[in-house]
Amino acid sequence: MAWLLRVMKQSRWIMLDWMPAGAIQSDALLDLRTADNMLSTFRFRNNDEFESIVVGLASNRNKIENLDYVILDESEIHSAGIIPVQINGNTPCDGANLLHCDLQELTVEKVVKLAEIISEKRITRIPRKTIENKIRNAIASGLLDSSKIQKSLHEELILPASMP
Repeated sequence: MAWLLRVMKQSRWIMLDWMPAGAIQSDALLDLRTADNMLSTFRFRNNDEFESIVVGLASNRNKIENLDYVILDESEIHSAGIIPVQINGNTPCDGANLLHCDLQELTVEKVVKLAEIISEKRITRIPRKTIENKIRNAIASGLLDSSKIQKSLHEELILPASMP
């Protein structure tokens, strides 16, 4: 069994007081912004792959911050007619890059279906301090090369000067 992870913003997926039951905030569409009718996700099958993805996503930012995400069952995505295609990612974590895939050939109808699927899931938040620890541990273990992270993130971590 495989799952897909997509970065989201938790606040965009909560029900607001004025919304009717089953409605989805229009702001949620910001988390489903496509490029060339594709949407970036990461496929994983176990906890080690999940951790690599979290490190890759967190270390690809300018600063340490919370990481909000949703996990989707890949079979549910296939049932909606959405096909994930493995395409190397572009994070500082090589392991995460191998797990990247794009949801391709997206139409408005498929994006709406994806929004409906996501709205039934829990958007999970990894707090800032946990993210910092995960990045530090990944660097210490060799999972993440600190020279590949953004200079501002590097400085926030106050790592020894190994940046080019």
